[in-house]
Amino acid sequence: MIRKALSLVLAAGLALSALPVGAQDFGPNTIWGEVPGGITNAANAILQDGSGRAIATVPVIDGKFAFRDVVPGQYVVVLQDGAGRALATSEGISFSSGATIKALFGATRVPAAVAPAGGGLSTTAWILIGAWMLVQFPMSFVNNFMVNCQGDAPSPQDVAPLKEEPPTQIK
Repeated sequence: MIRKALSLVLAAGLALSALPVGAQDFGPNTIWGEVPGGITNAANAILQDGSGRAIATVPVIDGKFAFRDVVPGQYVVVLQDGAGRALATSEGISFSSGATIKALFGATRVPAAVAPAGGGLSTTAWILIGAWMLVQFPMSFVNNFMVNCQGDAPSPQDVAPLKEEPPTQIK
C-alpha cells in the first residue's frame, strides 16, 4: 500500500515537473527558456537577432531565463558561462507580436560530457552499476531462496493423500 502511494506521488511529481511552470506569468512579447540538461555552469543568456547581433543579455537564475518586451523578428538564444564562453545555442525562433515562446535547445547543441577531474567513475558508470545491481540482486535472492527451500519442502511421496469426505449436511 505504501509502495503504491509512493509510486503515485513520484509519478505526479514527474508529470508536474514537465510543465513549464510560470510560463503564463511572463506575459506577451516574451522569449523564455531553461538550460538544457548537462549544462551546469550557464551564467547568462544572450538574445541575438538574425544577423548575430546581441540584442539583450539576462542572467540565468535557477536554470531559467526570460527576455521581455521582445519585438517581432528572427532570434536565437546563446547560453554562456561566467567567462563568456558559448555553451549552447537555441534553435531559431521566429517571433511575432504578442507571443510568448520557449527557446528550445536541440540535442546536437549540448556539449559532450567532460570526464571528471582527478579520475573516478563517471555518472554513466554509476548508473550502469546501479542498473546491474537492480537486475542481479533480485535474481540472486530468488535463486538463493529456491536453493535453500528445496531441502525443507516435503517430496510428493512424503505427503499423505487427501481424504475426500462428503460435505456435511445441515439438518
